[in-house]
Amino acid sequence: KAAEYGIEQTPGWNTALKLIECSALAELMLDTTWSSVQPSQVDIDKFAAENPELAHPPTSSKGAAQQAGKTVFTPSDKDWLAWMVRSDQALPLINKLMAEAKSRLPAKCAELDEWRNGSDDTVLLGSGSIQLTRKDIQSLSETTGMPIESCSQVYLINNSSEEILSLGELAREKGYGSKAGFAESLRAQREAWLTWIAKKRLTDEMLAYYSPTEDEIKDYWQKSYKGVQEQLVKFEAIVCPVVVPPDASAEEQAAARKMAQAAAADVIDKIKRGASFESIRAQHPEYRYMSDCQATIDPYMTRQFDQQMAVLGAGDIASEPIEDYGGFCVMKVVENTPRQKMPLQYARGAIVEDLKFAHRTQMMSDPDGAILDKYGFSIRTDVLAAVAQSAQAGAAGDGSP
Repeated sequence: KAAEYGIEQTPGWNTALKLIECSALAELMLDTTWSSVQPSQVDIDKFAAENPELAHPPTSSKGAAQQAGKTVFTPSDKDWLAWMVRSDQALPLINKLMAEAKSRLPAKCAELDEWRNGSDDTVLLGSGSIQLTRKDIQSLSETTGMPIESCSQVYLINNSSEEILSLGELAREKGYGSKAGFAESLRAQREAWLTWIAKKRLTDEMLAYYSPTEDEIKDYWQKSYKGVQEQLVKFEAIVCPVVVPPDASAEEQAAARKMAQAAAADVIDKIKRGASFESIRAQHPEYRYMSDCQATIDPYMTRQFDQQMAVLGAGDIASEPIEDYGGFCVMKVVENTPRQKMPLQYARGAIVEDLKFAHRTQMMSDPDGAILDKYGFSIRTDVLAAVAQSAQAGAAGDGSP
């Protein structure tokens, strides 16, 4: 895929090569330091006696592979102990190198304002011979297919760090570029960078082009979607307005409210005795008539509207005037739909977003697995475990193949 994308032909690849070389130098120096440590059997026995809790590989509950009956590789106590002692002895040496690199060749990052407003030649990130300008960073951004607006985003590429940058420059000074293992380390880092960039682009494509199928949408709505449509009441209303002048006193306002409430109560009484909304409207042009209204019922019944309208059926009238819309209302139910699961036609948009979010979460948690699935590959963990166990048995000299 890296070849298909033409990553090495992009202008930013020359900048990438500087960082790749730096990473290769750092890795070679760290590997050489690690390999230089050869713990003796006395060291191993002493470590086991002093650290009995670390003398055996950690155990955990059965994973998915074990539950499926697959063989899972676990290192032997001997290999585990040798690795632990080597780590214990190599760590001080590695820490010393890191301290020297940080002290002598610190990675220097420009201020945010320079990242945003600096000239093309402004150096944004540097250590030793590595001096990346704003133009370099922009070309690197095009190569990786990701925005790079800070040093931390540069370090995201292939899981690098400012420590790796400083260590690489220290290794360059110490002559690791001329050592026998440098060519192989450089090749490995180049492949790692190409893989990382290709995986980033593949992942972005798979996220951008994903769209759930109709079957996935329906299945999610039936099995997982929890959205509800609250009780919905469609109604019409006659509003007996509260009419008061702007400078009305509190007593005048109270009197106007009382008059409007009484008028609405009178309308309710007339309708109960057979009058229609239309006849009331014709007789009282001073009232306002509202049609094609709808509102949801608050399940907590906090309003007078909710308390009265929730229990009424089509054609029923609220038994008391309801204060709203600038007056006291006589409300007649046209349709009352109970609380129900949100119909698919209204939930579709939210479901699509839920499925896209789930797809993104799953992909980001295991991008390698998602890419392997897309292209029809599978990792045979049982075969890998068998190969590892065979190699371990051969190293133990027990005659196993």
